[in-house]
Amino acid sequence: MSEVFKIRGDGSVKISMGAGKSSFTEKVLTNNTFNLHTWYTSRWFSVIALFGLLAIDIAGFYQITSTTLYESTLSQVIIISAFGVAFEFAPLYIGYSICLKCYGWANPILNKLIFAFSTTACFLGVIANTVYRALTMEEAYGESGEKIGLAMTIIMCILPLVTSLVNLTIGCLAFDPLYLHLLKLAKELRVLKMKKRQYTAYLKEYDMDTEDRARYLEEEDEYYTNTLNEIDQLRQYYTEYVNALNTSFEKAESQEV
Repeated sequence: MSEVFKIRGDGSVKISMGAGKSSFTEKVLTNNTFNLHTWYTSRWFSVIALFGLLAIDIAGFYQITSTTLYESTLSQVIIISAFGVAFEFAPLYIGYSICLKCYGWANPILNKLIFAFSTTACFLGVIANTVYRALTMEEAYGESGEKIGLAMTIIMCILPLVTSLVNLTIGCLAFDPLYLHLLKLAKELRVLKMKKRQYTAYLKEYDMDTEDRARYLEEEDEYYTNTLNEIDQLRQYYTEYVNALNTSFEKAESQEV
């Protein structure tokens, strides 16, 4: 069953389902784009949660590496970075990829490769962390006692799994590709509306200029007509004046004769 997404001008989304399913023929999401998510999927909360989870995992990995690899700082940095990728960044993309597959937007080749890489990295990270902590349990917690060392090892093996699941959830919700796409379209819509206002103002100015031009032409036509009338009146006046002078001259000549 194919889904067709249509973005409306107000930021709402219309989802048309395939024909033949009367109860699911059409669903309309009327919520505004920026209200699609709640506070726990907002940008700021997601960033704070990601940094908080990263800090928790780094503190746990630093504790074990500083105890067992205290002679090599470079080894500590490499191991902490590898675990950070496996337990923080890989689950984020896994969650994002799951949403892409649900919407049918995933690139068939590229998404499969990155998804496989992320899943493998996360799986190997879980195994490596479990084996590493089991082998170094006595060295890391030997002074605290066998029971406390075993309990701390189990906790530190489970804790990265919890943070990974939370990161995966954040990847599904906060980095929802449909939500990000709607945000992009909403920004483009605001730009288009701003351009529309500008063009509307330009059209109004043009209309005003056109009206002024028409008014000026009308006034000029009136001035031209008035000037022609004045010229005609002057022509008639001077014609009559010249005729009168000719008549007076003729009378004067006739009297002299």
